[in-house]
Amino acid sequence: MIIMALSYAQKTNDLSMIKQYFQEFDGWAQYLVATTLLPAEQLSTDDFSKPIANHTNLAAKGIIGIACVLSSLGFGLLHAAG
Repeated sequence: MIIMALSYAQKTNDLSMIKQYFQEFDGWAQYLVATTLLPAEQLSTDDFSKPIANHTNLAAKGIIGIACVLSSLGFGLLHAAG
């Protein structure tokens, strides 16, 4: 949802979705910052046998999510300024 909201805002210059859900995005970003670099044991569609820890795919997705929240914030500030 974070990626889609940023993409929508960038394409339409409509910040309403970012504004409406910013508290949720911020909460998700805080969770991602705390857990992304060393993901705990989780099930993944890439592994059909058992939960695994330190899954690179999950870490990469977390980093992308954090970047999108930061970009959303920056895009909103730039848009508001000018």
